[in-house]
Amino acid sequence: LVAGSGLVALAGVVAGAWFIRRLTAPLDDLTRAAEQISGGDLAAPIPRFAGPPEMATLSAALERSQGTMLEALGERSQARDWLNTLVQSVVEGVITFDRRGRVTFMSQGAEVMTGWSSAEAVGRPINDLLPPAEATHGDTFLDHLPPAGEKREIETRTRLGKSLVLAATGARMAPPGDDTVQVALVLRDVTEEHALRNLRSFFLANISHEFRT
Repeated sequence: LVAGSGLVALAGVVAGAWFIRRLTAPLDDLTRAAEQISGGDLAAPIPRFAGPPEMATLSAALERSQGTMLEALGERSQARDWLNTLVQSVVEGVITFDRRGRVTFMSQGAEVMTGWSSAEAVGRPINDLLPPAEATHGDTFLDHLPPAGEKREIETRTRLGKSLVLAATGARMAPPGDDTVQVALVLRDVTEEHALRNLRSFFLANISHEFRT
């Protein structure tokens, strides 16, 4: 009787261990797949199981979630690329900088205006890229920025020392889910327009003087 009870108990332990292993092995595989995905391998293969039914359902649900996530990331990447192409195609220059005044983005239009490449400009203070044409009392480019939503003409110099008049419009922006506030500047080269206005004013002043004479 004791021997029979021992054999039955042993058989129960073996059967229980086998059953538990049958349940935990798929969980271990799914756990490894989930860790790969959380580690950045978003396309990690999801193991499939014919049974038990709970494991098969869990595996299918994880695979569907992975597909939805990859689809959403693809759409987001496509929208980002389209927006970047749109910004790069405008003639006006676009520059963004953070609270410390360091450049975080520069469009191709801004590269042409300033003489700085985006790779060189990102991370540098915007005051170094666009120094005032005639700095007095330690004035910097940031000191001449217009309030958000307004436009102001700023006389500055390019990397090669060429005088430049920029019509600048600024806006504060905060990326979704991020408390880091940045400033986006839209710059338009109005050097020729500024020169023509000065010439017209000079001409009208001379005409008025001659008429008075």
